[in-house]
Amino acid sequence: MYADYQRELDYIGQSAIDNVPDQDWVKIELTARSFGGCMEVEAWYWQAGESEAIEFEPDYELGDEDDNGILDVFENIKWEIYQLHPQEGTWIECVLNFDRDHDYTIDFEYDAQPVFYNIEGELETSDYIEEWESYPRTRANTPEWWLEILKHNGIEVGDTLPEAAGVPSSSQPGHEPPLSS
Repeated sequence: MYADYQRELDYIGQSAIDNVPDQDWVKIELTARSFGGCMEVEAWYWQAGESEAIEFEPDYELGDEDDNGILDVFENIKWEIYQLHPQEGTWIECVLNFDRDHDYTIDFEYDAQPVFYNIEGELETSDYIEEWESYPRTRANTPEWWLEILKHNGIEVGDTLPEAAGVPSSSQPGHEPPLSS
């Protein structure tokens, strides 16, 4: 499954490694949260022999004037995962851990209500609707808390996807791969 977005994972990992301020690190963790119009990435590393994490800025930039750096790369992974099984939706939170040998684990959270730590205020109703319009799911794959918000706003979630869902990424504006070949 990782093969579909391996290139993006490699870029994220290398960016984090290049930007860790202490070369004695033993583990790096990146946590990305994306929902509606909100996205954030937090990065931590652990030093050899230490149990407390240290936050750092992964500061990845692709060199494009429209570039949002590592945010764009995570958003591309989110879209690629959606393309694999659109009826299931895509992640709300992604946690990527890797060690000095460049071995990594990646965990995706599809169902927990999003909590952002670096964005002021609460999510707006428009964020819940925007996420639904970008990444709709079937009723069986939509958590209850989200179904309630959508229902309250006149959106009914069915057992099948809306017609436009799951079309190839090349057809979706704003979802072009941010990395050059």
